[in-house]
Amino acid sequence: MPIEERTIVHYDLDSFFVEVERLQNSLLKGIPVIIGGHSDRAVVASCSYETRKFGVHSAMPMKYSHLVSEIISEASPLYEKASIDEHYIDITGMERFFGAYKWAHELRMRIIQETGLPISFGLSINKTVAKIATGVAKPNGEKQVTLSMVRSFLNPLPVNKIPLAATGHYSNRDAVVGRAHTYPEMAAAGLWTTPSDLARFVIGVQQSLAGTSNPIISAAMTREMLTAQKNTGLGFFLDGTGKRKKFSHSGRNEGFDTFMSATAETGRGAIIMINTNDNSKMLTRMMMSIAKSYKWLEAVTDAANDPKPIKASAVALMRFSGRYELGNGATLALSQEKGQLWKMTDGLPDEVYVPIAPTRFYSPSSREQLAFTADDTGFASSVVLKSEGEAQNAVRIGPLMHTLTKRADPAPARTEKLKAAIQACAQGGDKMTSSTLFAAGIKSALGTQPVPQCAGTKALVFLHEQDVSERAIQRHGSKVSKILSYRLKVFDRPTFLLVCLDADGLIADFSLVDD
Repeated sequence: MPIEERTIVHYDLDSFFVEVERLQNSLLKGIPVIIGGHSDRAVVASCSYETRKFGVHSAMPMKYSHLVSEIISEASPLYEKASIDEHYIDITGMERFFGAYKWAHELRMRIIQETGLPISFGLSINKTVAKIATGVAKPNGEKQVTLSMVRSFLNPLPVNKIPLAATGHYSNRDAVVGRAHTYPEMAAAGLWTTPSDLARFVIGVQQSLAGTSNPIISAAMTREMLTAQKNTGLGFFLDGTGKRKKFSHSGRNEGFDTFMSATAETGRGAIIMINTNDNSKMLTRMMMSIAKSYKWLEAVTDAANDPKPIKASAVALMRFSGRYELGNGATLALSQEKGQLWKMTDGLPDEVYVPIAPTRFYSPSSREQLAFTADDTGFASSVVLKSEGEAQNAVRIGPLMHTLTKRADPAPARTEKLKAAIQACAQGGDKMTSSTLFAAGIKSALGTQPVPQCAGTKALVFLHEQDVSERAIQRHGSKVSKILSYRLKVFDRPTFLLVCLDADGLIADFSLVDD
C-alpha cells in the first residue's frame, strides 16, 4: 500500500514508573520524583518532568502495562507493543468511517480514565513520524502530522529528535558535529527526501516515457530529458542505448551520499543512501551487485571477452605503486596490498586491478585498464588510464606515504616556512593575502577564506622530496618543480601533507592526504 494511504498512531505513557508510583502515593504529585536504586552503580529508571529542569533524565511495573495493552487490544484492529509503555496502532482506513484523529483521541481519553496514567500520542503517515510527533506532544498531549505537513514538521527539528536517524561521517571517518546539518534553503528541492520518494520519482519518469501514466510532463519531454545533450541528458547522466539505456544521478551533503540509477525502458532501478561521504566506487559496485542479483538486462556481460589475468609477484607490483598526477589537482594512488594492485581512496583499498600483461592491468568491476611506462630502473614513471573508450595520461609524482619513514630534513628552514604558510591558511584573511610564501595562482584560488582542515597544525615531519621539473605538472597556473611529503600533526590527529613548489620555491599547491 502506498505510504500516502497509511495512518499510524503511536501511544507513549508519560514518565511511566513515576506515574505508577504516584497512583500509589498521591503525595508525590507535583514534586520532583526519581525512580531508581540506592547503590553507587544504580541508574535512573524514570523521573518526573519536574526533575528534568535539574538535568536528570531516564536511562516499569507490569500490572499497569498489561492493563493499557488490554484496552488497546480491545479497541484496535492491528497494534504492536513496542515496549512496556509504547504501542503503535495501524488505523489505516479509519478516516472513511470515523475519523482517525477523533478515534485516537477517544482511545487516549479512555486509557487515562481507566488507568489514571497520563499518555500522549502522535498520529502520522508512518511509525517514525508518529513517534517523533508523540515526543513533541509530551507531556500528556496529542499531535497529528498529515502527509502535507511532514516536511514542514521535520525540517526545523534537530537530529537528536528523530529516532534511528543516522549520523553522517566525513571521508576521513570522522562523525559530523551535531550528527547532521539542516539545509533550509534546500526544502523546495526535497529536503528530507527518502529512497521511497526518489523511487516514486524514477517510476514516474519511466511511466511517462512509456506513456502509461497521467504524468506532469509529456512523453515527448521525457524523451528529450533522456536524450544526450552534449554529454548528459536534461537533469540526468545517461549510459547505454536501447533496452540498456540508464539514467542516473548522485547527491551529497556533509556526511551523506546518495546514488540513483534506473533503466529507461525496462522498469528497473535502485536508490542507495549512505551516511558517509564516500569517494570510492563503492556505490557503483553496490548498484552493479543489485543489477546482477536481480538479473537486469544491462548487467549481463560477456565474461569470455574479459582479458585473461596473469600472475605477478608482490615485488613486481611494488614497481607500480605510487601517486600519479591526473590533472587539475586530482591524483591516482596505487598500492600493492597482499599481492594485489589496488587503487586507494581516502587511505583505504578501493578497486583491484589484475595483471593481464607485464605492464598492463585490468579492473573486473569498472573495466578500466592501466598501461604503465617504466624508467631505466624498472619502476613506473607514468600510466595511461583507459576507461569507456577514453585515455588519460598520468605521470608519477612520488611514493605513497605509508612507504616512507622519517629522514633528515635537507632544508629545515624551508619546513618552518611551510608550517607558517599552512597556519596562515587556517586563519585566512590578511594572514593569507599578505603571505609571501604562495604563488599568485593558489593565492587567488584560496582568496581570504580560511582552510579549516589546516587548523591546529602543530608540526611538520619531513619524509620525502621528488624532483618533477621534467614532468610538465601544473597547479593553479604554476609549473611544479618539486613535490614535498610531510607527516603533519593537526591537533592530535596525524595526517600527511603534499606540497607542490614552483621553480622559485613558492607554494603552487598543497593537499592533505590519508596516504
